[in-house]
Amino acid sequence: MTDYTTFDWSKLDAQLNAIAGRGHHAIFRVYVDYPKRATGIPQFLLDAGLATYSYSESNNLLSETPSVSPDYRDQRLIKAFANFISAMGARYDGDSRIGFITAGLYGFWGEWHVLDHPKAGEPVGWTMLQSDKDLLLNTYKQAFKRTQILLRYPNITTDAQLKTAFGYHDDSFAYRTLGPVSWEFWPQMISAALTDQWKKFAIGGEIRPEIQSTVWDTWPNTVGQDVTTAIQTTHVSWLSSGTFDTPLTGTRYDNALRAHKMLGYELNVPAAAWAPQSDGKLHVTVKMENRGVAPFYYNWPVVLQFANASGALIGAPLSTDWKLSTVLPGTTQTFQTVLPAVPANAKELLLRVSTPLANGNPLRFANAAQDRTVNTWLSLTE
Repeated sequence: MTDYTTFDWSKLDAQLNAIAGRGHHAIFRVYVDYPKRATGIPQFLLDAGLATYSYSESNNLLSETPSVSPDYRDQRLIKAFANFISAMGARYDGDSRIGFITAGLYGFWGEWHVLDHPKAGEPVGWTMLQSDKDLLLNTYKQAFKRTQILLRYPNITTDAQLKTAFGYHDDSFAYRTLGPVSWEFWPQMISAALTDQWKKFAIGGEIRPEIQSTVWDTWPNTVGQDVTTAIQTTHVSWLSSGTFDTPLTGTRYDNALRAHKMLGYELNVPAAAWAPQSDGKLHVTVKMENRGVAPFYYNWPVVLQFANASGALIGAPLSTDWKLSTVLPGTTQTFQTVLPAVPANAKELLLRVSTPLANGNPLRFANAAQDRTVNTWLSLTE
């Protein structure tokens, strides 16, 4: 951001392209203050006289590039933040390279807190006015209609309705997740009446850095809070890959992978029926269940296609209006559609969820018939 309305997205696009090139979808945040890293404050604001504050927390001053906290009461900074959010939404809302965005911008690490600042005698500019916090949240709400935005805490606004417009991320996962202290993640979600928020918006986070090296020593874990309980309680869909920054081997790797497999959705098709009817068309019924802890939040297209006896696809994919996001954990949804007449050489009916990335990793179902006939397709034929 080189002034209030000029942006250079090239570095972000390069990272998004690299991630998409691996078939993955990015989760990211933008910060201006990250302890021990050079400031992310736009230079034009510093040149205009934006005040900044030094701090020693998180060994910041031991770094060769210590960060600084900006004056969050300066309306020039608030204007820049709001403009940035709007511009980012205009460019990236619905971008298939992106899975989720955490709100960032304000506070240490962009986590919407500045620890115990302002301390006695420190300027009030350490903290942002509530009205400005709400301004930024409303700007996010308006700028992003398709890509989900996740907040660090529900108590960053007193607007009960505004709280419901976002997902949330717990960056002290399995450490300060379950309580009993009121400011921990899940007690805050309970207090804000957001315990069902996961049904529409994703929950994410990060294993607390201090326990990342030891939490996987045993299963169940004896370091931190119980990982299984934390996953099942919060319905978390993703956790930062930081736990793998130091390569894991043996038991630690196996336990981390075990936790990884518990996250998010696990879709299964327990039953499907398709048969030609008297009208010459094909009536298809598919039952779909979710054995995971969270929904699949984006309604990627669900398509059907026929295959012949040798496993070759016939014709073009046939679209449906089925919504994956409605398949909640512990539930079974029955989807139905009517297709044109069955081709004479059709042997099987296949189902697939179309990923928006050209080379994206496919969404696979937890069925033995997944990939049985054609790679990335689920066979609906017994």
